[in-house]
Amino acid sequence: MIDKQKMDQELARYPFLKKAKKYVEKSNTTTEDLVEEKTFSSARTRAKKRIIESLNQGIIPLFITETNIQPHTEFYSYPLSRILISCINDRYLIKRYSLAESKAFEKRIKTEPTEQIINVARGIGIDSVKLKEEGGFNLHFTDYIKLTTNLNEKKWKLVNQTIEKGKVSLTRDDFERILQEGVRRKIENNLPVEVPKEICEKLTQPIQEIKSALEKKKASFQTDIEGIIEEELFPPCIKTLLGKVQKSQNISHTARFTLVSFLLNIGMSEDEIIDLFEVAPDFDEETTRYQIGHIGGNKPQDQYKPPSCSTLKTYGLCVSDEWRCEKVSHPLGYYEWRVKSEEKDEAEN
Repeated sequence: MIDKQKMDQELARYPFLKKAKKYVEKSNTTTEDLVEEKTFSSARTRAKKRIIESLNQGIIPLFITETNIQPHTEFYSYPLSRILISCINDRYLIKRYSLAESKAFEKRIKTEPTEQIINVARGIGIDSVKLKEEGGFNLHFTDYIKLTTNLNEKKWKLVNQTIEKGKVSLTRDDFERILQEGVRRKIENNLPVEVPKEICEKLTQPIQEIKSALEKKKASFQTDIEGIIEEELFPPCIKTLLGKVQKSQNISHTARFTLVSFLLNIGMSEDEIIDLFEVAPDFDEETTRYQIGHIGGNKPQDQYKPPSCSTLKTYGLCVSDEWRCEKVSHPLGYYEWRVKSEEKDEAEN
């Protein structure tokens, strides 16, 4: 009984493991059962809440507590979440949800013994991980490269790691961060799943509630930007970078520096820029805040300026030959010109 309880709690905490899929198959639970049966009504409610929390909070709190153990609800809410998200099939929602699940995972894994960390890693397909005798973990360099592709900080580059016999030596904290990225990618890459139209129709109400929360999130996000800056007056290069960030796409270190320094120089605050990058695949608030603070400097005169147009061309970040671009040498010059032109037009009208 104790072993079964431990298993139930493990699956509830890590419902994306290989053993979780086998558990569902063994139980003969069908998609129709999850969507229609009264037994799963609390799981359906939790699934909806799980998705909305990912939008509003950016993390999914664990439903199970020591005094209120409901692993059945928590476990089955995960496949139901995948069904709901697949019916909606919105890329922003998929990325936001995957990131929120991975953040929740990273918090949970910190309390686990090292043996369990290895079990979880293997449960998502990372089979080369080994426990080091002196503490920490070893990971084969091929797995390391695959899992750190979207981690842009210099510390994650392979040349900055200790490698012996093809194994990368990692501290527990670093391995947990890599494991978080593995979870995020696993969840995101497996969405959307194929869901029959009739199943989606039976979930109309929770789908509409999620869509409403999604539209509200997107609208507030856009309002935050438009309330501070004239986005339509941005140079094409900045518009492109901002669009990629809004779509949760990864951008290079130089591209991030360009975007952040531009936004800081036109008056956007540190917190507002952090909100923009929250959906990035490798988002880490502490690191992002540090980087923005470094670019912003302690005083206005210490603030970095974005690279010039010629430098952006060198890095392949210049995306347009718009006639205005030919008459300026800097993104800030472009923006200032557009703002003054708009102000002049308004005054004349």
